[in-house]
Amino acid sequence: MREIASQRSQLRRDDVDVHLVLVLSSIEWTDVEHYDAVCSRPSVVPLLNEMTALGVEVIWDCGNTKPHKKLMPTLKQYGDASIIVVDDDIREAEGWLETMIDDHMAHPDDIIYGQSIGRVSLDAFGSIIEERVEGWPLSKPGEVSQLLKPASGSPGTLYPVDTFTDKRFFDRELYMSVCPTDDETWQFAFALVAGKTFRCASDCNIAYGLQVANVLPLADINKPHYNEIHNRIAAVLPEYKYAIKERMVNLGVKFAE
Repeated sequence: MREIASQRSQLRRDDVDVHLVLVLSSIEWTDVEHYDAVCSRPSVVPLLNEMTALGVEVIWDCGNTKPHKKLMPTLKQYGDASIIVVDDDIREAEGWLETMIDDHMAHPDDIIYGQSIGRVSLDAFGSIIEERVEGWPLSKPGEVSQLLKPASGSPGTLYPVDTFTDKRFFDRELYMSVCPTDDETWQFAFALVAGKTFRCASDCNIAYGLQVANVLPLADINKPHYNEIHNRIAAVLPEYKYAIKERMVNLGVKFAE
């Protein structure tokens, strides 16, 4: 909970309305799904009291949609707001939230993201591939990128209002069958198809990972399967490949007729 308190401490503005939300899975915390039943469990009450003291709203994802539970339940409740997605097992650099807000105000229609370590493209056979790097990010602070996939939760991605309007995006059964452990690729694909501009945050792009006992990071689970995930998404979102090709052409890549 220290990381939530740390993010809370960065709120030093009175020109914007910022509301902190923590989304939790009812299945991970209790053996029940109904909202009232979850909130009344003795194991949950101390958490709710602590979050209330911090001014943080807790939203329960009834069931468990794994990483998708960060954005989807929040969009359902606050679809008329711009939303910043961030992981709860990292510590943001001082000034991170100020930077995200300032960049959003300067570019209100752009997706603002902290960093990217994955570049998406089509191979010679027309399959989607993702080139990933370790170490320093591919993205550059303040620059617009075409095919760099944001690392959605670290150090955060800001989605403006109405980034996602395609009904397929919100289909819980669909995304849990296609990419149950990968929310960032699902979000990237639909944002790309929607023609959104991706802009790397102008500063505070490095977050500090915190050790979580006995938990395998989703990035490590997904790493061997990213190409497969991209192409599974394209199977249910055929426009995705076309959107990638269009941006590759804009970058100067030539395709055989």
